[in-house]
Amino acid sequence: MYDMDRTKLYVYVWGILVAFTIIEVITLLAPLTHTVIIAAVITVASVKAIAVVSIYQHLKDEPNSVKMFPLTLLILLIVFLLLALLIAMPNMMVQ
Repeated sequence: MYDMDRTKLYVYVWGILVAFTIIEVITLLAPLTHTVIIAAVITVASVKAIAVVSIYQHLKDEPNSVKMFPLTLLILLIVFLLLALLIAMPNMMVQ
């Protein structure tokens, strides 16, 4: 019974990851500014990364101290990417 519940969870998360990938592709094809596209793709990729790390890497069964380390790194990555985006914005406006 445990394996079947785990399999259903994996299939459910896989479906969510596929849906978010479709959202990313639609966002890339939409007539939006570069800034909006980059911010949206970073956000969706972060949600996907959290799902993969927490479910497929089995971190949901670990103590909180172990869970927080990769999530903290992911949050820092997002912050640095957004800062890089803000720094690059004046250059993107020139096109």
